[in-house]
Amino acid sequence: MIYKANKESTQKDKFFFGGIIAASFAIILTLISQQNHSTAIIVSICGFAVGLPFLALMAIDVNYREISGKFIHHPFLALASALSLFGPYVGFVAAFWHVSFIAGIILAISIPLASICLLRIDTVVKSIDNPNSEI
Repeated sequence: MIYKANKESTQKDKFFFGGIIAASFAIILTLISQQNHSTAIIVSICGFAVGLPFLALMAIDVNYREISGKFIHHPFLALASALSLFGPYVGFVAAFWHVSFIAGIILAISIPLASICLLRIDTVVKSIDNPNSEI
């Protein structure tokens, strides 16, 4: 299905995917320079290896949305979006786990909680913009 792209949502997605790509490369460069490649480092790099191509695909999709003004809803893009978030999630948690398993556990719990809060805030903001809708 093809929908009209929301400019605000496109800008948020561009910032979001770009930020994850930048943070991923910062962590990868730090991990690759390590002399001792522990299991956590290998898992982290593999997580980023899965996620980065899909992050690039999502960045291209966001640019397409911005240029064309069209939002394409397709199951393959939904899968790519999920993998673009899951790969770096594994990578970040494993990188923190390498430093301290407690930090890894805290991050593994914090990221989903922060995501839930972000989705809730986005819902509230949308309801303020459209006062006739229910929260």
